[in-house]
Amino acid sequence: MSEDLRIRAADLADLDDLSEIHTRARASYYRGHVDERVLVDPDQAARRRDVIEGFLYSPDQALLCAELDGRLVGFTAAGPSHDPDADPARVGELYSLYVAPPSWRRGVGGELLRAAVSRLRVSFGYLTLWVWERNARARSFFAARGWWLDEMARRADCPSFVRYQRHL
Repeated sequence: MSEDLRIRAADLADLDDLSEIHTRARASYYRGHVDERVLVDPDQAARRRDVIEGFLYSPDQALLCAELDGRLVGFTAAGPSHDPDADPARVGELYSLYVAPPSWRRGVGGELLRAAVSRLRVSFGYLTLWVWERNARARSFFAARGWWLDEMARRADCPSFVRYQRHL
């Protein structure tokens, strides 16, 4: 890759860019499946920004971002599992991994994932993540990197998401 890719800890100044990346990436895979008004709803965007900001202030969570040629193009958030069937002292969770669509297939997602797993490896021996079941791109991305579908995981509150897992 000829571009200059840098993974670093996110900070407060990054929040608006990270929220925009999140909105654009989600819109790309939900478009045609979710009402368009939901995808561009400013209240939804504000709530997503608040969630992202929460990762900055949690001592047991990490918020990492990717800069490509000096521009923010992706981020990942990770920490202890939130799943009711997991021991958060032993199981880590990749809460999110988003890359702006123009930066797809340029190695950004892979580097973000490597950095997050490296951080999680210090505290956990087992990782999980949730993916929208119709997001074939994300599902193949994680499968190609050693994650496998957890056939036992199905939560009533998110029936269209599937859980993947990985041992460290």
